[in-house]
Amino acid sequence: MADTKRIDNLIKERGYKKKYVADRLGISRYALKQKLDGTTEFKTSEAAQLCEVLGVDDPVEITSIFFS
Repeated sequence: MADTKRIDNLIKERGYKKKYVADRLGISRYALKQKLDGTTEFKTSEAAQLCEVLGVDDPVEITSIFFS
């Protein structure tokens, strides 16, 4: 399961709105909320896109965020 608190903090640190992030992932804002609430999980393609959007490219950090 993904470290959703860390993802949420990264979104805030980068100064992005959740609507912007959801649009970049190709999902609704509600779907992003469900993923951040832990109701549903990120698909692999969404995780990869999210890392790109948030500028996370360190393999160790990616692993700690999505495979904790």
